[in-house]
Amino acid sequence: MKNVFTTSVVKESQRAEFWEKFVCKFISGVDCDIRQPKQFYGGIQSYTIGRFIVSYLQAAPHKVGLSADRLDINRNTPFMVIFQKSGTAKYSQCGYLAHLQPGDFVLYDPQQPYHMELPEPFEQILFQFPKSTLKRLTGSLSDIIGHPITGNSAGKDLCASLIDAFSRHIDDFNSEAMHSFSETIINLFIQVFDSELCRHAKGRINSVSGNTLDRAKQYIISNLKNNDLTLSMIAEHAGVSSRHLNRLFQADGPSVIKWAKLARLERSASALVNPSYAGKTVAEIAYEFGFNDISHFCRDFKKAYHLTPSAYRTSYCVN
Repeated sequence: MKNVFTTSVVKESQRAEFWEKFVCKFISGVDCDIRQPKQFYGGIQSYTIGRFIVSYLQAAPHKVGLSADRLDINRNTPFMVIFQKSGTAKYSQCGYLAHLQPGDFVLYDPQQPYHMELPEPFEQILFQFPKSTLKRLTGSLSDIIGHPITGNSAGKDLCASLIDAFSRHIDDFNSEAMHSFSETIINLFIQVFDSELCRHAKGRINSVSGNTLDRAKQYIISNLKNNDLTLSMIAEHAGVSSRHLNRLFQADGPSVIKWAKLARLERSASALVNPSYAGKTVAEIAYEFGFNDISHFCRDFKKAYHLTPSAYRTSYCVN
């Protein structure tokens, strides 16, 4: 079944609002920010293929995000692979901060906060599927959420080629061929994710290490507002030494403390543009999410988001 949505069906003055309402329905709870509403345009073609939904999306620059207070953990929202077909995107989720170029893709978890900036006209292809599809992964799902698949690899290049061909000829396929092609692409995604997980797992001693990381990350997320949170506290909760925990984290990403800082920055960014925090200053938000030094917070925030916290907040308020 094919569904087509486009802003061209409404007046130019109504297109931005029209798109914002649609995006919030398309991805439950998502906030949308459009900087130039008068020049905005957007369109999406969505195909329901059995248990999959494949969508081709193109639009003018804007931002989207899902804050922690908008999460619906009881909703059975499908997972999604976001494939960057043209233009660029800056995507952050689960402590990862990625710059997506054409041909790159990332796995989106609907039950984790995220933020994505789309600074130029772009095209994306979205593959939605049930979480159960990912049971075939041999590694820990938490290690691949938000982690971009970039660079050059045989699996990634093959994915990009298949997706490009699929998007150009999707209307030429009958339903059986579309389903077969979709299954092939999803299976290839899983193989690429597995390869990435295996690459990350080289620094781990055994599968218990993956569980240790999961416990540590969950503890960090639950205690972001505790400005007394230390490496030793996190390690004690995970049941390992501080040195061993740092080694596990650094085997496939940032150190424990840096991972916690990135998570705090992500939550702070969401709070800065959340209406319920409108009465709080930048400093109050920084302190609430565990930052002890406002100058360090501002410097780290600008490094991550290329704007000061005040400018970041203002850019949303203005639009």
